[in-house]
Amino acid sequence: MNKTITIAELKTLRESEDGVEFKAATRSFPYGGGSNNKQTERRKSLLGYIVALGNEGGGMLVLGMKDQHPH
Repeated sequence: MNKTITIAELKTLRESEDGVEFKAATRSFPYGGGSNNKQTERRKSLLGYIVALGNEGGGMLVLGMKDQHPH
């Protein structure tokens, strides 16, 4: 089921309680880790964040909002 969420609703969510991952997106994210050879840096990619959410049972990835509350 798809549910549309407003920006006002997103601002009230918290990462640990609501299964959402906020990324400020102040720089571009490599899709799959780019050419970086360090595993810890390769995780900081779009695919890395999606895999992490999947491993946690699902959730939302929000680009363009910082993770500090309030967003």
